[in-house]
Amino acid sequence: MYLDPSQFVQAWELEGKKWKLVEVLEACHLSLKICMGIPIPLPKFLAKGCVFLGKDGCLLPRHKRPLECLLLIPKVETLLEGEIRCVLPQGVDFLKCFDCWKEFYQERNLLEEALLVAETLDPLGNPVV
Repeated sequence: MYLDPSQFVQAWELEGKKWKLVEVLEACHLSLKICMGIPIPLPKFLAKGCVFLGKDGCLLPRHKRPLECLLLIPKVETLLEGEIRCVLPQGVDFLKCFDCWKEFYQERNLLEEALLVAETLDPLGNPVV
């Protein structure tokens, strides 16, 4: 998830531009996950996992990767199992992140739009038909 709205805006070069959330999500292969009532952007998921996961790791350049991904710490005991499990460092304050996103949406009058968009997506980030 993009835990920090400013990192999201910088990653996708949205600063100072007019943009519609639904268009950015579609163009960037992103989705929204509602956390504590707040829609948070994250990459879409496919059956194999994250849409940006390639055979050699993440296909996104470092500056576009979600902050949550950059913070992940692999569990050493899972490195040889084929599926690497990770943990977040202590001190990551998700409630503060959600509050920052709420403020971000409210400042831009986007909260209603974000909630409506989030409700039209399945858990993999695809439109519900």
